Amino acid sequence: MKFPNAARGIKRIFNAEILGLISAALVVIMMIIMLTGLNAGSVSSGALATSGSLLVVCAILGIIGFVLNLMGITDAKKDEDSFRLALYAALGGIAASLVSSFVTGNQMVTDILSVVKSICELMVTYYVLTGVISLSEKVGNSEVAALAAKARTLVCAAFGLSTVLNLVMIFTNSSRATAALFGVIAAVFTIVGYVYYLRVLAKAKDMLN
Repeated sequence: MKFPNAARGIKRIFNAEILGLISAALVVIMMIIMLTGLNAGSVSSGALATSGSLLVVCAILGIIGFVLNLMGITDAKKDEDSFRLALYAALGGIAASLVSSFVTGNQMVTDILSVVKSICELMVTYYVLTGVISLSEKVGNSEVAALAAKARTLVCAAFGLSTVLNLVMIFTNSSRATAALFGVIAAVFTIVGYVYYLRVLAKAKDMLN
């Protein structure tokens, strides 16, 4: 059983994530350059120019990755309905971002839109993984299906922990130590979940080719 649209789509989604990783690495490099300059007492014009160039490259990579991700989901939905739901969630996140950019002076509305955007991003990942599970079962690859199911659990757990952390900080007078503990736990789940997500995409694109 062949799923050419899903194969092309998942490959594009994977490439979009790789571009995101490269962009994140460039941001870290840019921060190191700036912090090194600040510790030295001043930031040289060369460092500023390098940081500016990296910022432009990051922006370009972000745009390319964003477009690739949408194209990939759009392709994959032709073979698996779960990707259609991922596309709806992605469009919902875009709408929330656009509305948020026009809303100024109302912090509550801004916070609500930020939560909506985060939920939409979670749902995109959730439905992409659900789509991979469905495709894996159709081609009889239980290994990829199990890996995708584990990644989905980790991603949801990370989001749940982050949400709990935010609620605890908003409605209680928790100490910084408690906040830091929740933050570290959520960060660990997020990193592990993301690593699993990349592994799933890599294995899924190989499985469908």
